[in-house]
Amino acid sequence: MTEQIVNATKRHTVSTLEAIPLTLKLIWSELRWSVVRFLRSVEIRQLEKRLGREYQKLGRLSASEAKDAEEAELCRKQIAFLDKELSFLRQELSDLRQDLIVKRCRKWGLEQAEDQHAEPAS
Repeated sequence: MTEQIVNATKRHTVSTLEAIPLTLKLIWSELRWSVVRFLRSVEIRQLEKRLGREYQKLGRLSASEAKDAEEAELCRKQIAFLDKELSFLRQELSDLRQDLIVKRCRKWGLEQAEDQHAEPAS
């Protein structure tokens, strides 16, 4: 284990002059990610509110007479759609974060995570 750490340290030695621009790139990249995450979170919250309203509507329709059976079925379909959309957006946000990290490491020459998987454990 300590050998892996030493090898990783030797491969990824960065001078101070190289670290400063890398740090600024990292800060800028994280700021962009924060904006993207915030906007996606707003979208997810809006869908959650819409889903809540659909559940309320379904509850009201269920309590009323059977004459609203078509509308209740439509409401159930809308709930199923919104539920799928929410899970898709959450997964997409998670996948986007992982892709961002992998692309950042490749672009900046910091493919440390892949190197650790390739090395055999001691």
